Amino acid sequence: MTTLFFNFISKLEHIKYPYYCGLQERRQFVCFLFTSFVELFYIPANIFGLNDYHHSTIFDAYNWLHLIFIIILQILFWTDTLSTKASVYTFFIAVTVKLSAESLYELFTTGAYGIHILGNLSIILILASVAIAVRLNKLAVTITTILTLSLTIFCITSPLLHILRVMRIFFVGYMFILYIITFDSKNATKGLRLPGNITKEEQVAIDMLINLNKSDKEKVYSLLSRLSSTHQEELLNNIKDYYHQQYIETLNLLSICPSLTPSEIEICKLILMDKSLKEICSTLHKTPSNITSQRTHIRKKLNLTKQDDLRTSLMILINKTKGITEKT
Repeated sequence: MTTLFFNFISKLEHIKYPYYCGLQERRQFVCFLFTSFVELFYIPANIFGLNDYHHSTIFDAYNWLHLIFIIILQILFWTDTLSTKASVYTFFIAVTVKLSAESLYELFTTGAYGIHILGNLSIILILASVAIAVRLNKLAVTITTILTLSLTIFCITSPLLHILRVMRIFFVGYMFILYIITFDSKNATKGLRLPGNITKEEQVAIDMLINLNKSDKEKVYSLLSRLSSTHQEELLNNIKDYYHQQYIETLNLLSICPSLTPSEIEICKLILMDKSLKEICSTLHKTPSNITSQRTHIRKKLNLTKQDDLRTSLMILINKTKGITEKT
């Protein structure tokens, strides 16, 4: 059953991404697929009274508008008018606003503190968690902000007993979101201690090696001598593997565009790693205007339009070049 389901998703993925689909794109694609299809089934159930739903003319009209919006969004998504990332952003924000509006409307018009409001706010919390899971932290922060505003209004207008029942659930959710955002992949290794079989002296030596200048050869030799022969060998092998990988990546980029400058190649590598403009500037110690200008030059050299996603285009071109090389 799971194999059939996975194969079905894979076929849809190949329709959306005929040439290449990276891990990031796959996560966001599956996320949009699942969440939007759930809404496509759930909203008609609301409209036609197939669940325990509070009906009113306003709610019914809003559900019809929301259904039409999702259908239009699906069309824009499958015709590549909207990217997968933009589709996820648009859909999640729309659902978050809808659920918040529903909850506040029910709270002020009926004075109810029931399961519908709690359910809606819980779904918003789930959406924030899913946004983090697909590496869209800014979206998660936006959703959490809307949720916080809704919860604040709920707490101001609700009896203390209802507040105490609700806040325990959301406290756990907020702690989970804070944990994931704080310890994402960028910070996961920050300040990470080395394995126990490395002595304090060796750890200090490695830290000092990282911060040395090119001209400090004597210090490099001195610090390397502090490491055991086993750790010296492991360190050098890892360095060799790293530079070999960098060399391969450089060759791949030059194969698709031989006129790329060394600086443009470094930017391309960071773009392929899905680094943001801020992260690229920090890594290369350059200004945003400089990086933006070089990205424009890269686009021109690759004959890309403004609508083409640079990272996806680089992946497709490299993948095509690899395919041609393997055939020959």
